[in-house]
Amino acid sequence: MQCVTHAQQPSAIELVTHAAPCSPRPITREALLSLAQRPAYGVSLALAGLLARRWQSLGSEVLPIHGLDAAETRKMLDAHFPGASLLLAHSDLQPADSFVYAPELDALVGLLVSYRTLDDQDSCWLAHALATACLGREPLWQELGLPHAGLLCDLFHGFFSPLAAHNRRSLDWRTFLYTRLAERTRLSA
Repeated sequence: MQCVTHAQQPSAIELVTHAAPCSPRPITREALLSLAQRPAYGVSLALAGLLARRWQSLGSEVLPIHGLDAAETRKMLDAHFPGASLLLAHSDLQPADSFVYAPELDALVGLLVSYRTLDDQDSCWLAHALATACLGREPLWQELGLPHAGLLCDLFHGFFSPLAAHNRRSLDWRTFLYTRLAERTRLSA
């Protein structure tokens, strides 16, 4: 027989999954980061912030990031937040309505992917997250739940450096992306 002399702290997964059904606890940035293998990694910070913000506003049964299906969302969760897929309320995540009314999202993802510094999975997931965050009204760094705007600059320069080099006038990143998108569309017309 095992004797427990002190109360054990519940894990982030237990805090969310054992919530009372009448008042489900939201999936928070802090809960996701507590599961992260590298919680200070910029991509993990951005993903955790965006995922939490989207799930808190839309519900955990909705696909939070444009262009990532349920399988890819779970793959991303497993890579950055092992065990976080257990936090999802439903196995069949549905696309968010906001994606239907924002046809420019595919073009934004295409723009970002075409300027990736490295051809890796994190760059791809970050491109989708940045495009999704452009739907919001707050500054892009806040939509991503980043602690400061400088971290967003670091992400652009680290993951999309050829694109970031074109932001010579230090435009707001959302404004810059839409300006580049308009220029790209004009050139291809």
